[in-house]
Amino acid sequence: GSNSTIYIKLTDNEKTSLSERTVHVQLTDKNGTVVYKKDVKTHATGVAMAQLSDISPGNYTLDVKFDGD
Repeated sequence: GSNSTIYIKLTDNEKTSLSERTVHVQLTDKNGTVVYKKDVKTHATGVAMAQLSDISPGNYTLDVKFDGD
């Protein structure tokens, strides 16, 4: 929908949640245009939320990156 939330769970190899880490989120449309780009931080449970607003319905490519520590 036009207003959605993407939830990202960040864990280590032992499945331990990683809090206060920055995750890079990018959403690209079918024409290669970046329609959303933001850095979000994980909470105590290792979950980061990317709040999308005014995104037209359609197919997109989601790219999520964590630089590591």
